[in-house]
Amino acid sequence: NEEGDIYFIQGRTSPFLEPPTGHPHMNLFDMARRGLRLDLVTAVRKAAAAGSREPVRRTLEILSDDRPLTVDIEVTWLDEPDMLRGLLLVTFNAREPAAEKQPIKEEPAKKKKPLSDREQGRVQELELELQHMRESLQTTVEELETSNEELRASNEELQSTNEELQSTNEELETSKEEMQSLNEELTTVNAELQSMVDELAQVSDDMINLLNSTGVATLFLDNQLRINRFNQQATELFKLISSDVGRPISDLTSNLDYTGLVDDAKRVLETLKIIEMEIRVKDGTWRQMRLSPYRTSDNAIEGVVITFVDITELKSSARFSEEARSLADRIVQTVRIPLLILDDKLRVVTSNRAFYETFRLKPKLVEEELVYEIGGGEWDIPELRRLLGEVLSRNASFEGYQVRHDFPRIGRHVMNLNAKALIEEKNRPHLILLAIEDITAEESQP
Repeated sequence: NEEGDIYFIQGRTSPFLEPPTGHPHMNLFDMARRGLRLDLVTAVRKAAAAGSREPVRRTLEILSDDRPLTVDIEVTWLDEPDMLRGLLLVTFNAREPAAEKQPIKEEPAKKKKPLSDREQGRVQELELELQHMRESLQTTVEELETSNEELRASNEELQSTNEELQSTNEELETSKEEMQSLNEELTTVNAELQSMVDELAQVSDDMINLLNSTGVATLFLDNQLRINRFNQQATELFKLISSDVGRPISDLTSNLDYTGLVDDAKRVLETLKIIEMEIRVKDGTWRQMRLSPYRTSDNAIEGVVITFVDITELKSSARFSEEARSLADRIVQTVRIPLLILDDKLRVVTSNRAFYETFRLKPKLVEEELVYEIGGGEWDIPELRRLLGEVLSRNASFEGYQVRHDFPRIGRHVMNLNAKALIEEKNRPHLILLAIEDITAEESQP
């Protein structure tokens, strides 16, 4: 190769190379005989640097066994076979030396002492070395010029690169300005997003406070019936903690005397119909349960909303009304004078047999009718309206109020009216007992 390392050599004992001195690594330049080394180095380097891969030839004269010898050196770049590609082939060819020139006879006065053969050989060797040095110098000059051209080309490339770098720097400056502008926009967007986050947090707080202030236990379930959100009142019916968000509703235990909640929720998702029913709690209270689909703003179904309204007082009031009605009915039926039990809207809750018989009316025309509309409006007596209104508004009562009135079915009758509020307790409906004493017969006596 161009460093002189030998990969294959033939004729290692030739007169051009000295045998190796036992070094494990052979180098052609170290093995070349005296007079060959300088030209051999020049030829190898030139062949390695040749762009056209043309062979480099040199003709040298050296001394071999103290006699002159002409040597043709050829250095060739190898391209094939593939295993030798990139290596240099160095060949040596020995030729007979040219005929010796006859010395020119000089004048006897100018004769010099003839040189000995050894001196003559030394002179020839020095001349050859001088010639080699000149050729080496010429090669070095050519290599220097080539290097200068390469440096000039490199300098032009560097200048071009510098211009490109300047252009890139300008682009980077522009990009920097764009990045600053983008950063300002991002800062503005970030501020807007932070404002939206604050608003969402405020809305979330408002919703939580709203849900808790209504007193209605509320559960939000997703489409897989997992807990999405719940309010404080829901913890009274279900054993819920904040970490239960995401758990299926079927995994939770409740205080309800009802086991069909999961099935009802599935039915709501399938049919999208609202389910309402009254549910009893294990502590004896009652809740009005309502299951409805959770609809988004774009009308997509994303779960179920379950609410539980406390109806314990309503149930108690209804039960008490039922009990009061039953009691009043039993009392009224035992009295022989006509009686009416009115509610706080002045509708007939019940009446006794004496009333139906005296005024010749049927129960279906009396019960649940306004007192003024009984019998087609025959009880629409202005003074009766006023008196009953006072009973309702001031819990007042009246006794012995005499009324004369013409009834289409039974004619003119004279009656003593007595009215009193039966129930005056808080949170319970008022009932009014209206007693009608028919004194028509007494008035007709002389």
